[in-house]
Amino acid sequence: MKLITPFAALLVLCASTMASPMPNPEPVPEAIPEPVPEPVPEPVPEPGTSTDLPATIAKRDGNWAQCYESLTSIGKDFTIKTWGTWDDDWGRGFLDNLRGQCGNVWNWQFYYEGSMGWATYTLDKYSRQHCVEDAIWLASNPTGAIWGVSCQWY
Repeated sequence: MKLITPFAALLVLCASTMASPMPNPEPVPEAIPEPVPEPVPEPVPEPGTSTDLPATIAKRDGNWAQCYESLTSIGKDFTIKTWGTWDDDWGRGFLDNLRGQCGNVWNWQFYYEGSMGWATYTLDKYSRQHCVEDAIWLASNPTGAIWGVSCQWY
């Protein structure tokens, strides 16, 4: 009595499949391109109006920040003075953007002194140049982006 090995059975199956005729597929009709409609321009809002903000957020003027930077043995220490509605979350949005733009943030503190917000923290010595300014711009953007912040050495 001869036993068929699994390999031999696979060869027989493949050979019988290859020997069977392939059916001819139906011809596919050529695609007819449909015309693309012209884009309709969106209306431009009047200057001074803002239609891109949700109803719960109103565009506000007066956001401000001042940045101070010093080099230490472990990294760069920063002190940011803030004013306006962009820091009303105790700096959480700013901290999120710092992490996204600059990497690791150590010794984070945020507090209010009168109407001014103060953020102090340390970044790696090799963090990307101007990452703090970019984080300030991104954090303040929902309520009025702060342009032109530059960090001063102290």
